[in-house]
Amino acid sequence: MAKETLPQKQARLKNAAILNAETFYHYELIARATGITDDTLKKYRDEDSEFSERLEQVRAQFLGKHIRRSKSEFLLERLAPDIFKQRSESDVKIELPKPIMDVTDLAQDN
Repeated sequence: MAKETLPQKQARLKNAAILNAETFYHYELIARATGITDDTLKKYRDEDSEFSERLEQVRAQFLGKHIRRSKSEFLLERLAPDIFKQRSESDVKIELPKPIMDVTDLAQDN
């Protein structure tokens, strides 16, 4: 069997990346699933506009498919996190006024 040439290897990896984009949206995950680095995937996208466009189409399809399944609350939280994010703590800081009298002083007087 003949050794795979560099263009053949790149074509194979690009095809694998497009297939992985059907399962993973983020570039980092697509690269990992493909067995390449983020930098290599970025290089392929920068150097090959046809590959880049196809990858973006598949990623858009991924989003469309998963957005239809998502709850509206989740979508709002993701699209406008400053307004709709879940908060575990209150963002409001309340400063209580200082007491007029120290209650412990009264208890000691009796």
